[in-house]
Amino acid sequence: RDVPGARLLTLLLAAICEWTLAAALEAAVVETQAKIFFSQVEYLGAVSAAPLMLLFILAYIRSLPNLPRGFLIGLWGIPVLILGLVWTNPWHGLVWPGFSEGDRAANVLIYHHGPAFWLMVGYIYLLFFFILLILVHQYLWSSYASRVQIGVMLLGSIFSLGAALVYVLNLNPVPGLDWSPVGAAASALILAWSVFRLGLFDLVPVARDKVLEQLQDGVVVIDVEGRILDINQTARRLLGFPAHFSRGAAPGQPMRAGIQALREKAQHGPVELLIDPDQPCYIELQMSTLYGSPGTPAGSLLILRDVTRNKMAELGLQQMNFHLKEQIKEINRLQVQLREQATHDALTGLYNRRYLDETLAFELEQARKDGYPVSVLMLDIDHFKVVNDRFGHPFGDHILQGVGQMLHQYIRVSDVVCRLGGEEFIVVMPHMAPKAAFQRADWLRRECERLVFYCEDLPVSVTLSGGVAAFPQHGDSTEELLRLSDRALYQAKSQGRNRIVLPRAI
Repeated sequence: RDVPGARLLTLLLAAICEWTLAAALEAAVVETQAKIFFSQVEYLGAVSAAPLMLLFILAYIRSLPNLPRGFLIGLWGIPVLILGLVWTNPWHGLVWPGFSEGDRAANVLIYHHGPAFWLMVGYIYLLFFFILLILVHQYLWSSYASRVQIGVMLLGSIFSLGAALVYVLNLNPVPGLDWSPVGAAASALILAWSVFRLGLFDLVPVARDKVLEQLQDGVVVIDVEGRILDINQTARRLLGFPAHFSRGAAPGQPMRAGIQALREKAQHGPVELLIDPDQPCYIELQMSTLYGSPGTPAGSLLILRDVTRNKMAELGLQQMNFHLKEQIKEINRLQVQLREQATHDALTGLYNRRYLDETLAFELEQARKDGYPVSVLMLDIDHFKVVNDRFGHPFGDHILQGVGQMLHQYIRVSDVVCRLGGEEFIVVMPHMAPKAAFQRADWLRRECERLVFYCEDLPVSVTLSGGVAAFPQHGDSTEELLRLSDRALYQAKSQGRNRIVLPRAI
């Protein structure tokens, strides 16, 4: 079962069994719909047999591992398409446009063939052409022992192909009678006979120099006493053995110790080793036990695969992955910083006008839905230009930062404080009625009076003027609330500053 091609042969024989069983049931039933149904079932094995036969042949001649994935996908694409068309034929008639009654004595239903059927026929014959081409090539270039086995497979393929031709070309004496399942069954019997009688899966002698020495993997055969019975060129190169070291030669103590170390490392399964740190060389090592008489170990088989290129690429990818992760961290940090810069004032760390517009609009929308008040407080530092002119802009910035910190410290968690620009601040207070907002604003004003800033040991204090506007009492839009709070702020300024103004309508 573990021989390459055995599983594919099993699937091929299973497909032929399904095909012939469905064909027998189709031949046995009388009703037209039942015959059509079993014909549809038949197609599962019919369209699978040729691809499986091709894959089995390629596996048998050891060519299957070299097939590209695209080839395998394309190989099964048309069978899947055909099966879909077969089971949906009543809607399009691409496989069978119609049916007619055949020989009653033979209980035959004649299937009229559409373009999808001929697509399947062309595809299957194309696959059989490749199968015959491969088998003929192998037959001409193989030894006598292999020719017998390949000749039997060639005969089985011809049987199956000939039976299909009889049906497609209408050469059978009974019109509509399909001989393809019979030919497939004959092929299955021939293949089974070749397995049990001709030793299809037995080891075929192959010239050692044409195989072993040309392998890309290193191969070392060791007997139970640790002597090297066979070693190929790749293994000599990977292990650093002399080029003239041949199979059967007695290794020196360092070589024997090295081989023994490899056996110990590989006894629990495949292992990856670095065998030359100076010029990095990585190998993947596998070991299998060889048996002589049943149950008696006769030696060991070591397989050494040079994986240096893959390992170096893996290490390079790991390094690139590390640098990439670091770059992603830096990008994320910069993105956070950009988001902060986009919504925060650089000097005070408070939110900016852009964030205010987005937040106030959203808050007003929620207030309309849930029916709660939203108050807006606009504040301005009194005589701030005088402070800048007298003490300089750096000290003015220090005052702005202090006032901003005070506002941020004393507002509620749900409130939002923003710096509009210059010495103006805005506080948005959800769920706060106008009078409560006025009281809160006046308390903030008094807290600001208590702040003391020092410029070269000279104490400096500032005051705040402010105006309050509320939703829905004063306005129902962002622009209107900002305009009304600004007007109230202007009134506070005109009335002597250091005060909060609430419109008289409230």
